[in-house]
Amino acid sequence: FVSGESNWALERCEVRSQGGAAILVTGNATALVSRCGLGGCGKKGKRATNVMSATDHTNVTVVNSLVAHSVLGGLRFYGNCTARVDNCTIRHIGWYGLLVDHGADLRA
Repeated sequence: FVSGESNWALERCEVRSQGGAAILVTGNATALVSRCGLGGCGKKGKRATNVMSATDHTNVTVVNSLVAHSVLGGLRFYGNCTARVDNCTIRHIGWYGLLVDHGADLRA
C-alpha cells in the first residue's frame, strides 16, 4: 500500500498477494516499479484479486516487470492517475490485463 504524497521505488523484487491487491497506490503518491514480479502466488486458489490499482492523483511507472496470476485484473489506472507502462509481460489474468478509466492518463 503506497499512499499520502510519498515516493516509492521497488526494484528487482517480488510483490505477491493471495486474495487481495499486490499493490495499491493512492493519495498523491509516486511509485516506480522496475524489474519486479507482481501478482498472485500462483495459479488457481492463490491468485491476487487485482495486481495493481492506482488512483487519486498518483504517478506510477511500471517497467520491465511481470504482472501475473490474478482473478480479475492486471494493471488498473483511474481517478486522475498518470501512468507509464513499458516492456512488461502480462499473463494469467482473469478479466483484463490493462484498464484505464475515470480520467487516467497512460503512456505505453
